[in-house]
Amino acid sequence: SGAASLNGSGSGSMTNSGTGVAGFAPTILLNPGSTLVSAGQTATFSAAATGAPTPTLQWQRQAVGTVGFVNLSETATYSGTNTVTLAVVAVTAAMAGDQFRLSASNSVGTVTSGAASLMLNGAP
Repeated sequence: SGAASLNGSGSGSMTNSGTGVAGFAPTILLNPGSTLVSAGQTATFSAAATGAPTPTLQWQRQAVGTVGFVNLSETATYSGTNTVTLAVVAVTAAMAGDQFRLSASNSVGTVTSGAASLMLNGAP
């Protein structure tokens, strides 16, 4: 019964006065870690976020030598772009040093995780 009391008292204090919707901005619970693979292998990155309402997840990539992260979409190379685990399939040498992060957004706000690097065996 203690948990029910906590839930009841907490929901009223989390109302967003701008929209009238109870909730809270997303928070990153787990940042992705850098991954070391060989060319041709699959690299995976995992992260987690919470929020109310449940946030929409979007993985982003910053290619080595570029400025700014861009949203990823489901392709032959990237799968899980809107889930907690991103898979980068058939990694190539050109991807060495690319960075990946998770963006989580809901009606209250948006947050991004820390960035993780894709490292290749034998790459400088």
